[in-house]
Amino acid sequence: MQRAVGVAAFLLILAGPTEADCLGEAKAALDARLSYLPLREILEGDRDGEHQRIVLELETLQRFHTIIAGAASQVELLILDGKGWSREHGRWVPFAAAAATSEATAEDERAMAAQLTDGAAATCLGVVDVGGQRLTGYELKLDGDQSSGTPYSTLHLYADPKTGLPASLDMTGQGETGPANTTQTFEYLKGFKLTAP
Repeated sequence: MQRAVGVAAFLLILAGPTEADCLGEAKAALDARLSYLPLREILEGDRDGEHQRIVLELETLQRFHTIIAGAASQVELLILDGKGWSREHGRWVPFAAAAATSEATAEDERAMAAQLTDGAAATCLGVVDVGGQRLTGYELKLDGDQSSGTPYSTLHLYADPKTGLPASLDMTGQGETGPANTTQTFEYLKGFKLTAP
């Protein structure tokens, strides 16, 4: 009996990380990013023939700046501890819904790991070269749901093997009228401070 248990354990070691381990590691990497604020997230992609770029700079979850740029317009929001300003055509304008916007953004950031990993099948890719960087890779497969605005079915997450923090996330899938492709990068900004306009 002991020999059988020993052989089974040895075979598990040879098999490498299990799917659950890979999924847990990927989720832990995405969760960890909020413990290393300030942070800049840059999300750029194409979906249904439209290109969009979003830059989110988080000093804290209550102090952030975001730029949402589409083909025809660009909108900026600045939130500082419940006070908010928006800018669309050159001039910053205070707005009253800053507290609600801050809470919604904070909730989205906290929920990100669960949104991208819940129900996913994960594969550990090991250390891979991404643009000249040696990063730990994970592939996540999930059911894309176009009606919920999440058409992505394949995600490739790359994390720094030393810190465990995410470096980039590639998402591909099918939008309503064509392919959906988005890349998100993560930059950790020691000493970054936002100021009021």
